[in-house]
Amino acid sequence: MKKSKHKLILLYLFIFYLTISIIVNFQNEFFTYFYKEKIWVHRVNSIEKLKETNSKFNGIELDVVFNTKTNVFDVNHPPAKSINLSLYKYLSSIKLNSNNLFWIDFKNLSTSNKINACLKLEKLCFELKLKKKQLIIESSNPQALDVFYSKGYQTSFYLPANLVSLNTQKLEEEIKSIQNIISENKTTYLSTDKRDYHIIKKYFPEHKLLIWSFYYFNKKTINPYHLLHGLNYIYYKLNILPDNNVYVTLFKYEGKAGNR
Repeated sequence: MKKSKHKLILLYLFIFYLTISIIVNFQNEFFTYFYKEKIWVHRVNSIEKLKETNSKFNGIELDVVFNTKTNVFDVNHPPAKSINLSLYKYLSSIKLNSNNLFWIDFKNLSTSNKINACLKLEKLCFELKLKKKQLIIESSNPQALDVFYSKGYQTSFYLPANLVSLNTQKLEEEIKSIQNIISENKTTYLSTDKRDYHIIKKYFPEHKLLIWSFYYFNKKTINPYHLLHGLNYIYYKLNILPDNNVYVTLFKYEGKAGNR
């Protein structure tokens, strides 16, 4: 009798574990069905990964560093070593159309290089027949985004990270600083990590948001820790994706090649 009871318990546990595994491993397909337009892929910094993901996702996020000496946008996320991939070569490697959307994380935008960078981007858009509405220019330096915003590009203020880890006093100080920056520098969006989503929603409820650092889109697992981690991401997605003020969410993606 006891053995039968133990077997039944083990069976229930197995069914529960299997159910959790199915939910976690196929959550992205479920959310994509309802929120495809909001789901973009994170850190696509190679031509190989761009070609693999371009047709699968609504948009692409990439990182660039502007080289003032060569007047070239280098597709790279420091401290990773540059492979000398220019933004022009990167974008011209696929057949561009009006459906292509790009979130460009500008790693070294400053008040000293913003004008030359904007002129270079204007030239690039003209040569590749890209419309400005197809690009989001992001920087942690919103004072330098003004030239892009005035030219008609969508821009985003990359907010300070890990607000959720601050104590009450430090958080209030940081929020006040962000509020002052926003009042002086207009941008289209605010971009932040999912962990700080609830804080940003509380203090900036009217702003359009871009959110990053989601679960890997294409990785399946049976590891108990990863399954619990996946359940945590489902909680965030259920809060974030239906939010009308959230315009883009970034998912990580393990490409077959070119993961930089």
